[in-house]
Amino acid sequence: MTLDMVTRQSNEGTAEWLQRLQTRGGWVSPIYETLKISVVQARSGSVLLSMPASSVAGNPTGKLHGGALATILDCAMALAVDSALGATQVSATAEMSVRFLGAQEANGSTVLASGSVTQLRRRLAFAAAEVVDESGRLLASAAGTFVVNEVKLTPTPN
Repeated sequence: MTLDMVTRQSNEGTAEWLQRLQTRGGWVSPIYETLKISVVQARSGSVLLSMPASSVAGNPTGKLHGGALATILDCAMALAVDSALGATQVSATAEMSVRFLGAQEANGSTVLASGSVTQLRRRLAFAAAEVVDESGRLLASAAGTFVVNEVKLTPTPN
């Protein structure tokens, strides 16, 4: 992974940055690589992520660990919020609630998490997310609050 894959350029909106990450396979956080979370679709205010239900993310009973589900839900909400922000803004999770609704075997199948912004304010954003199995069965849902901050981005060469 090269630096230009993960650094958002000063003239690049977050939705464009996510699409570049999706195309080139780079990530800013090792958790995405560890859990093999991928962007399936990204547009302003919403994202769709995928993650294999592998043994790496499994629990001792052979099911997908609740922490892995919570992680992809958090990622979906955070990226949805970030995709709606300006190029000089970032978000951080301030609060998140998760409801676990079904178990998933850690059998290599794929789970999908959709995240969307429900309200965007100047300093706070609110988002929701759901994760489903390959048949569309709802496994978990979440709601979160995100703090919005301004950052100074340094231009990177193309």
